[in-house]
Amino acid sequence: MINVVVDFSGSMRPNGKFAIVRNTCVALNMTTKCRFLKWKNKVEDFKIDENFDWFSEFSDKAVISVLCDYVNSIDKNEGESLLILTDGSFPFREKKDLENCLTSLGKYKYAFISIGADSLAKTNLSFCKDKIFTPNDVQLVSEFLLSDEYTVVPQNLDELHFRKHNGENASEENDGDDWE
Repeated sequence: MINVVVDFSGSMRPNGKFAIVRNTCVALNMTTKCRFLKWKNKVEDFKIDENFDWFSEFSDKAVISVLCDYVNSIDKNEGESLLILTDGSFPFREKKDLENCLTSLGKYKYAFISIGADSLAKTNLSFCKDKIFTPNDVQLVSEFLLSDEYTVVPQNLDELHFRKHNGENASEENDGDDWE
């Protein structure tokens, strides 16, 4: 099961971010076994249904220490994983606290989905840049988080090295014409 922690701070309200969060959560809910948690000044469960008022829920500030308390309380032996949906808009001075908190997870799988074109997730979460994805990658991320193997998910296809059946690198003989 994936524990999906959603940043419900006020910075997630403008520029259509709430709609991106809603659509991402609905997609996860339809395809994956998830537990959804709302993160502001506390972390608490919420249910996705037609009565949930997404827009008015985004307010106040998402407190990093509250997220860290939640992360520290996770039972890391249950085979569960953590997915955090955020725009990364939090004070830079709290970055180290979050980094310490997440590095304490060890091999427990976690990832971020960076929300919004103005997202600061790549900047504020640079210590785990290989675990930051876009909402378009939601299916890939959920498969990664639910897999039994600990793998690094490539950020793009250039990181993959395809080999021919004889062990040679297929890209070495490619002269640029993919249609031959």
